[in-house]
Amino acid sequence: MMEFIMVQKLRTLIGYPHGDGDGIPTPGCSVGNIMAVNLAIHKKFPTFKEKGFIGGGIPNFRIFLSQDACASFVKAQILMGFPAAALIWIPTDSNGRLLVSHLRTELEKAVKTGRVPVMVVGTAGTRTLGAIDPIAEIAQLCEEYDVWFHVDASRSGALLSPNQKWRMGGIEK
Repeated sequence: MMEFIMVQKLRTLIGYPHGDGDGIPTPGCSVGNIMAVNLAIHKKFPTFKEKGFIGGGIPNFRIFLSQDACASFVKAQILMGFPAAALIWIPTDSNGRLLVSHLRTELEKAVKTGRVPVMVVGTAGTRTLGAIDPIAEIAQLCEEYDVWFHVDASRSGALLSPNQKWRMGGIEK
């Protein structure tokens, strides 16, 4: 019951309507990000739970993330047993923000070569500069490509700050 109340309170604090959305508290960013990868794969490949990578006919998929994204995504790759080549690292600008133009190019390249874009990771508070990626632009691109969008906001309090919340525009998508 405490988890439910805590998640409900957090949803209210960040502006989600009461009762809209769900959540699971995690002990840290690594577990949260590993869960996000797992959810994205399950969403794109509904047979994954029953058949896994080998028996499920899971195509060659890709996960796109900033070169400054959390190392927990490599942990997810290792723990879940998919190839390192599935992680596509996108360059950042001089402020440490993911370059959306490069993301678009890599998404297009993946589709043209028969790869399946499964997930894009936006970072709100990178480990190096504390940068917040252009969330709204990335969200729009994910809608275009029908790709799961995960925002790693474990280092960002911007959603809770009236003066900084605008930087997280698009996260609701």
